[in-house]
Amino acid sequence: MAEVSVVNRRRGLPPLLWPLGALAGVAVLALGTGLGYGVWSKSHSLIGASMRMDPAPNFALINQEGQPVSLADFKGKPVVLTFLYTHCTDVCPIIADKLHNATDKLGADSSKVAIVAITTDPTHDDRASIERFSEQHGMTGRWSYLTGSPSQLEPVWKSYYVAAQLLPSNEVLHTAAVYVIDKQARERVYLDGGDFLPGELVHDLRLLMGE
Repeated sequence: MAEVSVVNRRRGLPPLLWPLGALAGVAVLALGTGLGYGVWSKSHSLIGASMRMDPAPNFALINQEGQPVSLADFKGKPVVLTFLYTHCTDVCPIIADKLHNATDKLGADSSKVAIVAITTDPTHDDRASIERFSEQHGMTGRWSYLTGSPSQLEPVWKSYYVAAQLLPSNEVLHTAAVYVIDKQARERVYLDGGDFLPGELVHDLRLLMGE
């Protein structure tokens, strides 16, 4: 079970309105040179909810191999960060499958990015369940799935505005968040985990790899 919410903090401000004359000039230039400005703009812009390039909150947790991992370890690579739990029956498998699809589309370039999942259920996400979930969704060797104690995880959830509440049914009510972080560890795009398309994520990652 997942609660899909909109992250309001750290979102980019709406684009400034351009003066009418400037817009007209751009239109004339585009027509005069044969430049498809709309196509060019879309291809050179990140897809998703733009953020303000704030430094992404760091974390220090443990991966599925029992090794310590921090966000700083991935500096120099774009990072896709999401929040899941392995016993989830709705949005988490969807997110995992989309990440698998995206890494397939990246091909050899997948080694140039980092995919990181942080558990929202430290009580039940043990090494065996993580290995099983990763294998089921084709993410074995493709991501770092991080766990820790509730006291270690709660500040991380809070810093990324992720709700994570264990229900009596052992389902977890959580935010289906996907963050795209650039090579300088700055927040660039927020994606709704249930709605984003793998191709859109690949588009963003290729742009960030080229920065």
